[in-house]
Parts: sequence; structure tokens; C-alpha cells
Amino acid sequence: MQNSQTATNNIELKTLSEIIDFAIGGDWGKDTSFNSGEYTEVGVIRGKEFTNWDQLKVSNPAIRRIKQSSLEKRKLQSGDLVIEISGGGPTQPVGRVVIIDDAVINTSNIPLVCSNFFRLIRLNEKVNPLYIKFALDYVYQSGEVTKYQTGSTNLRNLSFTKYVDEVTIPIPNKQEQELVAETIKNWSVLNLEAKNSLLKAKHYLQKFRRSVLSAAVTGKLTEEWRRKYEVKASAIDFIKQLQKQFTKVVPVDKYEELETLPSWVECKVKNLFSVQTGSTPYRKNDGYYLNGTIPWVKTGEVQNCDIYSAGEKITPLAIKETNTKTFPINTILIAMYGEGKTRGQVGRLKIEAATNQACAALVNPSIPDFFNEYAYIYCLSQYSQLRQEAVGGNQPNLNLSKIKEWTVSVPPEDEQREIVNRVKKMFEYADLVEKQIKIAGNNADKLTQSILAKAFRGEL
Repeated sequence: MQNSQTATNNIELKTLSEIIDFAIGGDWGKDTSFNSGEYTEVGVIRGKEFTNWDQLKVSNPAIRRIKQSSLEKRKLQSGDLVIEISGGGPTQPVGRVVIIDDAVINTSNIPLVCSNFFRLIRLNEKVNPLYIKFALDYVYQSGEVTKYQTGSTNLRNLSFTKYVDEVTIPIPNKQEQELVAETIKNWSVLNLEAKNSLLKAKHYLQKFRRSVLSAAVTGKLTEEWRRKYEVKASAIDFIKQLQKQFTKVVPVDKYEELETLPSWVECKVKNLFSVQTGSTPYRKNDGYYLNGTIPWVKTGEVQNCDIYSAGEKITPLAIKETNTKTFPINTILIAMYGEGKTRGQVGRLKIEAATNQACAALVNPSIPDFFNEYAYIYCLSQYSQLRQEAVGGNQPNLNLSKIKEWTVSVPPEDEQREIVNRVKKMFEYADLVEKQIKIAGNNADKLTQSILAKAFRGEL
């Protein structure tokens, strides 16, 4: 906002420091197992709670123990503001603000404090806390807050003293503050309802895609098509021809047609593809990475989509001197391990590329395009099942042996083509709807910024 102290139309410009009665850093305290009479149990607000604050409030604070003397100074009460002074990230500045109201206080049967990544701000009685909260939201969303940031890309700090001394807020009389705050609040509620509707639409779209994939690989998607065309061919001939063309696959011991789909055949991944993996060239050898020209894909880039580029590249020397190898275009990749949702995700190379050892590569350069498409659809449909196949302790992993033995349901050639065409059309429709949802979401975000801008320019 303006960096001026000029009074205009009975509106004073005040720095944040001029309207603060009290400010103090948070307290992370000690684990609940710590037993001392000086310590008491509290709920601690963290960055996690800031996500979806308007909907969830403090639904699941960290339970910790802090000194009673610390609690007396830091206990949150209605009307307090909590500002983030450490955190953020590459695309998220530090400096988010939430307001503590009666609804927040009433969610917890123990006292609440904020963590040491935040600061409690208690304002003087001449200002409306919700009005100031919205003013600081404007400072944040307009990008002005970045002037007060320090630190690295991944962890940013707010220069709190500079922030409160330099950020200025237009302060009308208290009645007008309350009117502005209530108006913004009402607009925000409507905007939040719109955003929730968009989130539901996005969720339904995800369910639609999953349903299409499931129907595609279980024969339901083409059930009427089979009745209409009375399919008599079996997938057996197709698989036999495929195995003749690419001898690196394992021969089928016994062909088994599905009981419910007589023309379909069950076989294993190893009967259709050569299952391979990559490796990580020695990191300390600059000759493997410096001025690299060969895309090197890691599991974080295997995200249920086609892959056209990689975040890192390696050199021909790395291919020559290590176990790393390049895979051809249309190779299907499966993430065997990785953080969060990564394990079990699928990708398909649209470039020649190498991979690390966490990717299983399904290689068969001789298969026709329609079967490559069908196999990719099948892999996408098996995400949940693949994750269940993982073994291990705290971070279960897949391995090449499990991937090789994984069962694939293969329809006859003509039905594969029909499945691929139908899935393609349905996904194109879903992509179009998703684009509309994204545009609507961006418009909703812009509306929030517009409302705040108008409010603090006196145009609301």
C-alpha cells in the first residue's frame, strides 16, 4: 500500500506497528511425553493448518506441551491475528495471515498457540481485526509482501520489524472499517462457495476418468460393440504374432481366455514386454552430467501422462560407462518407488530417454501403436492395484519381478482399436471440461484480489 502518512477524507494511513498493542513469536514446545509440572498441554497452529483455513479452521492442531508462563503470554484469543514469518516456497511467499475468531477458539478444548514459525499480533481497540486481516491479505496477494522476504527459495523468512514499520494501512473510522470488513467477508463467502463447487467438479472429473479406464479394461466399455459385431476372433493370435516379432519377451506357457470375456486373454507383462530399468550415474563425476544431451527421467516426472522432457540430462559418456541406457519412444514407465502418490504412477516416453533405477520400463519397439495405447490405458487403470503390490516397511516399493508377473487382460485386435478410440474421445471431453474448470478457478482467484484492491482503494 502507499508508504505515506497523509490523512485524506478522514482516513489516516498508519503503519502496522502503530496499531499493534502486542506481538510475540510462537512456541513449538515439547512432545506430549515430556512430564513436568511447569508444562501444560496446548494445540499448536502450524503451516498445515493455514491450508484451507476458511473451511477447516484448526481441525487438527499439533498437541504439544509448553511452559505455563509461556502460555500466559501466547494463548490465542478471539481477535488475534497470526502471521507466518517463516516458511513459504518457490511459488508461495511467506506472510500469510489468519484471524482467530470465536469459531476457532471453540474448536479446541485445550488452549491454542501458534508455532515458532508464526507471530501473534494483538491490535489496539481503535481498529477492527477483520478489517486489518483483509488489508494484510491485500498486501500479500498484491505481491507487496515480497519486499519484506529474506532467505532461500525453499524457506523464506519475513523481516517482521521492517514489515510492521513500513506496511501502511488506510484507517477510516471504526464503523466504516466494520462495514468494509463485512462486505469483503460476504463476497469472500460467495467466492469460497464457488471455489468449492469447482473442487467438487474436479473431483467428479477424476472419478469419471477412473470409471472410463476401469470400463475399458474390463470389457464394459465395448459390451454393446461386441454384441453388435459378434466378435469371434481371440487375442491369442494377436499375442502369438507379437511374440514372433519381438523375441525378448517370455513365451506364454498356457493361454487362458477370460471366463466372462471368452475372446480376451490373460497373460503377464513379461509375455508382452521386456521389463527393464535404468540407473543413476555417479553423481560426483561431472563428465556424466555437465552439458548433458540425453534426457534422464526420474520417478517424480512419471505423473500419469506422456513425457516430452526431463528435468535433468546426462552425457553419452554416462551411457557408455554405466548401467544407464536409453529407451525408445513410446516406452511405458512405471514408478516403482517414490514419495507420496508417486509409487504406481505411469508415464509414456515421447522422446528417447534414460531413466533412473526407480522406473520400470516396458519395452517392445515392435508393437503396433494401437496396442501401445491399449497397454498404456491398462497401466493407468491399475494404479491402486499396483500400489497394493508394493512390499516393504515404512516406504513400500514395487520391484521388477512383481512388474514382470503382473497380469494384463488383452482383448482381440479390433476391440483394442475400439477401446482406444472410445477412451480417447471421452478423455478429450474430460480435458475440455478440466480447462473450463481451471479458467473458472483462475477467475475466482482474480475476483478475490479485485475485491481487496477495490476495498483498499476506497472503491468498494
